[in-house]
Amino acid sequence: MSVALNLRRLLALSTALCVPGPVRGQLGDGCGHTVPGTESGTLATMNYPGTYPNHTWCKWQLRVAEGKAVMLMFADLDIEYSENCSSNSVQITASPANGSYDMISCLDKGIHYSQQHFTKYCPAGCKGISGDVWGNHQDGYRDTSVLCKAAVHAGAIADELGGQVSVTLKKGITLYEAASANGISTRRGSLSEKRIKIRKDCSLVLDSRRITASSSWTEKTNTGELSIWSPDKAGTSSQGPPWAWAASLPSDEEWLQIDLGERKNITGIATRGSTNNGYNFYVNTYKISYSKDGKTWRFYKRKNSREDQVFEGNVNNHQLVRNDFIPSFVARYVRLVPQRWHQRIALKAEVMGCRVSTRIRTPDVLRSPRPLPKPTYMPKESTTPPDVVIVEEHLSGFHLIVVLIVVSFLVITSTAVLLLYLFCRKRKSGKRMHSSSQKDCDESVKKQNCQRSQLQPTESEIITYTSEEGSCRSITGNTLSDYAEPDIIQGGIAAQKAASTFKPPMDDGYTVPLVANHYDVPFSGKNHEYAEPFPNQEPEYATPFVEPSVESETSTKKNVCVVVVIPSVQGAL
Repeated sequence: MSVALNLRRLLALSTALCVPGPVRGQLGDGCGHTVPGTESGTLATMNYPGTYPNHTWCKWQLRVAEGKAVMLMFADLDIEYSENCSSNSVQITASPANGSYDMISCLDKGIHYSQQHFTKYCPAGCKGISGDVWGNHQDGYRDTSVLCKAAVHAGAIADELGGQVSVTLKKGITLYEAASANGISTRRGSLSEKRIKIRKDCSLVLDSRRITASSSWTEKTNTGELSIWSPDKAGTSSQGPPWAWAASLPSDEEWLQIDLGERKNITGIATRGSTNNGYNFYVNTYKISYSKDGKTWRFYKRKNSREDQVFEGNVNNHQLVRNDFIPSFVARYVRLVPQRWHQRIALKAEVMGCRVSTRIRTPDVLRSPRPLPKPTYMPKESTTPPDVVIVEEHLSGFHLIVVLIVVSFLVITSTAVLLLYLFCRKRKSGKRMHSSSQKDCDESVKKQNCQRSQLQPTESEIITYTSEEGSCRSITGNTLSDYAEPDIIQGGIAAQKAASTFKPPMDDGYTVPLVANHYDVPFSGKNHEYAEPFPNQEPEYATPFVEPSVESETSTKKNVCVVVVIPSVQGAL
C-alpha cells in the first residue's frame, strides 16, 4: 500500500503517524522535523511550531507491505481558508485502513488528561519536538510537561521506536529537580497541582561485586605523594581523594568493567565525572559492551541496527546522567568504553536493572489487525539481541501444595507402622510372660504334691500323752473354723506367709485358697506350713486351751489329751 501526504502553503503542521515501515520518499522545500521510525514516526513542516516560508511545499510518501495499516493523527493543524482548497491544502491519496489506536501526539501534556490512571501510545520522534519537561523519573514530572517527551526522558520508550506509556496522576510537590537522561535535560520546576508518574519497570540500582579497569592513573600530588585513581573509586557514591576512576592513557580502548556477581537484566547505566572542581574530568560519549561469562563480549546496538550505539554522557564533572537500554539485555559483566572525554578519562558509574526472574514490560508496538503476509526474503540477523527476558523457573504454589501433601502422607504412614509394630511386640511379650507364669505355677504345684507324699508321718513319729484321770477326749466334733487354714495367696512359694497353726485375720490379706480340700496346701520347700493329719482315726489337730468356768472348778477334773507332732524335717516349728 502507498500513501502520499501532500502539503501546500500550510502555516503549521505536526503529524503523528503509525506505520510499520519507514518513510520511503520526501520531496519539497517546506519539510521540517521528520523522524521515520520502524513502527511510528513524526512529520512536521519547516520552522514548526512557527510558520514556514510562503510558497513552499512538502510531500511524504509512505510504503508498507500488504496487510499493514497506516494511521495519521494531526496534532496541530492550522490552514487558511480558501475556496475549494485552492491555496492551502492537505491531500491524502489513500484512506487509512480500519482500526483504532489510542495514539497521542508529541505535543500532548499532562494537563490535557483528568483520569488518575491512563495509557497512551506515543509516536517515534518526540524527543526533538519543542516543549519543556520539569522534574525527573524518581520524583515525577510537572503536569505541564510534554507527555511523550517526558516518557523518553524516563526511559519508558525509545525515541526512535515510540511505544505505549502508562501514566499516573498524583498530587503535585513543591519543587521538581532537574535531571539529564536519554539525551534530554529537564528543567527545575516549582509547585504544581498535579504531577506525572510514568511507569518504568526494572530500574533498581544494582550492587556490584567487583569493579576493574584496563588501567589506572597514578597522580603525584603537590606534597610528592602518589595517589592512584583506581577502579574501586568508580562508585557514584564514593568519596575522594582520589575522586573517581581515571585511565592512564587517553585512548578509546580504555574501559571500566563492572561485575554484578550473577546474571541480571540490565536496563540502564548512569555516569558522573570526577565531582571535584580541581579535576574537571568527565566522559562526553561512550559505548557499552557486555558479557555473560567474561569471555565473549559484544557491543550494544539499537534495535534493527548494525552500528554500535554511542551514548551521550556528561557535559560537566558533577551531574549524574542516565541512559536506558531499550531493548534491555541479560549479562553479568558490563563494560563502559569511553569515546570522547574532557581533559582526561575519568568517571563514576552505576548500573540499573533487576533480577533475571523479573519480567519486564516492554513498550507495546502497534500491530495490524490483519494477518501478516509471508516475507519474500529472509531478513538479516541483527547483532542486537531481541528484547527477551530470561525467566527463572520457580516452584509454583500448586506444586508446593502437592509436595506438602506427599510429605504429610509419608509421615502419617510411618507413624502408623511404628505404632502397629510396638503394639504387636507388646502383645507378644504379654503372651510369653503369661505362658511362663503358668508353667512356673504348674511346676510349683507338682513339686509341693511330691514333697507332701514324701513327708507323710509314720506311727513312730506321733506321740500321744494321756492324762492320769482318763483317756483322751475326742476332738473330732470341733469345727474347722477354729483352726488355721492353708495360706495360699496369689501364687508361688515366695508369696506365702510364715507357717502358723492359727487362722490369720482377713485384714492381713488372707484369702480362702482355691483347693479341693483343706489338706492340699503348698509346700514351702523346707517344711509344711500346717500340721499333717494322723494316719489313724485319732484327732487331727491340737485341742485349744479352754478357760475353766466357775462351775467347773468344784467339779471333777476332766481328762486332757495333748498331742505333739515332731516334724521329720529339720527346722520345723
